[in-house]
Amino acid sequence: MKIPDQFVAELRDRLPIVDVIGDYVDLKPEGADRHVGLCPFHSERTGSFKVRGDYQRYRCYGCGESGDVIDFLRQVEGLEFREAIEQLAAKAGLPIPAQTAADEPDRDRMRAVREVLTEAHSLFQQWLIHPSAEPARTYLTDRCFDLEHRDAWELGYNPPGNQLLAALTERGYDRALLSDAGLVKQSQRGTPYDVFGGRLIWPLHDKGGRLVGFAGRALDENARGKFINSEDSPIYHKRNTLFGLWRARKDVLARRAVIVVEGYTDVMALAAAGHPNTVATCGTAVTAEHAALLAGRVGDQGQIVAGFDNDAAGRAGAWALFLACQEFTTQITALDYRAYGQKADACDVRRYGGDTALTKIAASPVSVLQILVDADTDLGPTPTPEQVALAAHHVRDRLRQVQSPILRGRYLEYAAHRLNVTVAELGGQDRAATTPPVVTVAAAALDDDPNIVAATLIEDPTTYEPALAAVGGTTLTDLLDADAASMVEISWSGYPDGRPRTGEDAGIWADFMADVVPADQHPRLWAIAFATPNPAAVAELVVRARRLQLAAIIDDARTDPARNAEYMTAYRQLRALREN
Repeated sequence: MKIPDQFVAELRDRLPIVDVIGDYVDLKPEGADRHVGLCPFHSERTGSFKVRGDYQRYRCYGCGESGDVIDFLRQVEGLEFREAIEQLAAKAGLPIPAQTAADEPDRDRMRAVREVLTEAHSLFQQWLIHPSAEPARTYLTDRCFDLEHRDAWELGYNPPGNQLLAALTERGYDRALLSDAGLVKQSQRGTPYDVFGGRLIWPLHDKGGRLVGFAGRALDENARGKFINSEDSPIYHKRNTLFGLWRARKDVLARRAVIVVEGYTDVMALAAAGHPNTVATCGTAVTAEHAALLAGRVGDQGQIVAGFDNDAAGRAGAWALFLACQEFTTQITALDYRAYGQKADACDVRRYGGDTALTKIAASPVSVLQILVDADTDLGPTPTPEQVALAAHHVRDRLRQVQSPILRGRYLEYAAHRLNVTVAELGGQDRAATTPPVVTVAAAALDDDPNIVAATLIEDPTTYEPALAAVGGTTLTDLLDADAASMVEISWSGYPDGRPRTGEDAGIWADFMADVVPADQHPRLWAIAFATPNPAAVAELVVRARRLQLAAIIDDARTDPARNAEYMTAYRQLRALREN
């Protein structure tokens, strides 16, 4: 149900954006109600991330991200709108209004599920230190995890039998609720039993950090299912949950890189070896939802590293990860465990080689496609023609699914070399030609001079006449592009003497502009709002901005005979500006 607009507005007003962003970014003052820091959305050494408390807005001049406090939390945590509102409301101490009475039963049930999960988790943690949990503790120490790791990951233990069922029933929780929470099932004979009985327990959290389920590792090697996970429930869905993402979120954002592995101990091992930007799928294949979670954190052309096991299943997982993530990046690599034997994983490498060995592997990832093509074409020293033909078939089918024409072409050549055939024999040229390339449209970086000119004119309209004189112009469109000129005129209509400079009035100006300027032009509006006015240099700035504008007109009209007059006029004006 829709959250009332009035509540959302109150939430924005109640939480100063500088305080919220300050929990994620080390902000430094940069003038009145302005702050600057390193952008949490892309890697940089010099701070280009600006926050204005008077506007309650942020903007990064490096990657272009901008928005209000809700936008920031959604981006930095990967939350849906309602999830961001819930998190901010909790921070502000404001209850979210209930929309309809019909919503209440579902909301109450979900609240009860979360409550019983939290109670179960507390019991699991207590039971892990009980003498009977020695097998669980031994499992961890055998894999080089100590008490500190156990506590950091909030691990637990569910004893064999029905101890959890008994303990929670004694606390007043009914079996239907325990079933909804995925803690108890009913056997074919109708007898209830603990789902995670006799297992070491990992808690699972959603992208907002809320407990949603558990994963359990059997300690009896004869048990059915070495690992089991909570089944989908009202609050848990395997398809859009990544173990460790909540813990890793800031490191993933900072590094613009994420390592994706199969096992929970693999996540722990890589984190212990200095790679906290590691997550795991929760007992399921990589999904489009997983890819969306990763894309929201590493960004376009961010680093995706597959850390799956060195076996056929692991390679299948790496391939699924590649297919899911190639929509937003070509930078997809893999950790190469081959030196540690078949079926090796990150935990094995750390167990037998220590943190140094695992760090060395993580520092030198190999292309996912190289590892997969190597496996496809590993035929031994004297393969038969039939073996070569079959390998060529597999490689061809794999590379047909690669969207990047560059990657597809290079690995066709690589595979052909390994199979000792030509690219034509491999069949790659014709196949590749039938696969249309995927074009990613990225927003072009806008030179900031026009934004500074617009900001200057908005703040001090008396600079308009000197600006026109500098370029020999007669209207605003001689100084600025149509969008920026329109925004200046809109501001002048409400503030003919210039934009107010006090913090409170600046916020009113921002609201006024946001209401009048079309939504699709808001990114440009905020670029202008964050630009620093420079009246002393307005003449120089408008000349540079006008040159850019005229150069764009010349470029657009160059090949269109119908625009020859426009082309010649722009050319003469640009030459005159350069001569002056």
